[in-house]
Amino acid sequence: MSVQPIDLQVLISRMPDIGKDQAIQKDAAQIAQIAQGNQLVQKTEQQSHSVNESQQTDEVQRAKDRTKGGGKFRPGRGRKGKAHKEEAHEIFSDPEVGKNVDITG
Repeated sequence: MSVQPIDLQVLISRMPDIGKDQAIQKDAAQIAQIAQGNQLVQKTEQQSHSVNESQQTDEVQRAKDRTKGGGKFRPGRGRKGKAHKEEAHEIFSDPEVGKNVDITG
């Protein structure tokens, strides 16, 4: 299929449109990057001007619990823990347990 003179005339008359389309495609990456940068700037400005809940609240609360000594029950610590530990030991102690070992299987 050969190119006819009429086809060349149409192509030549459309050259400025093709040039504009190629320039737009070339600049599209830069325009997209600029738009993304603007969105990032707007997002950071909004975050800096808004009141946000601190993410450190859990860590601060744990530190306060540790300094107060409150929080979870820890057996074996303090006077109450020792009494509870001895009581638990007395409940489970059996003189017959552990004396005989069955090795026959």
